[in-house]
Amino acid sequence: VDSLAHGACLIRSQSFRPSDLDPSIQFSDGLSTPQWVEGKGQMVYWQECNVIAIEKDDAGDNKETRLNQRNGQGILPSGTELYLSGPGGRVKVEA
Repeated sequence: VDSLAHGACLIRSQSFRPSDLDPSIQFSDGLSTPQWVEGKGQMVYWQECNVIAIEKDDAGDNKETRLNQRNGQGILPSGTELYLSGPGGRVKVEA
């Protein structure tokens, strides 16, 4: 967990598929990192974060995948969680 203190965004998901950040998204009303976001089918946007995807494998163990996407967005399905952190990182969640 110490690696999270160094600017990581931790994503716990089995079906979360991020895409490139829409350049029209404004973060003036966004949240500063760190933030936990519980998946409820909402859209999540992030800016200036490192991202690590965490998925459960068939044995129920966590599988970590580092994403090369410091700015992104995606629909966060139910049963998934995002941990977003990093200096200057911003998070925006829309229902």
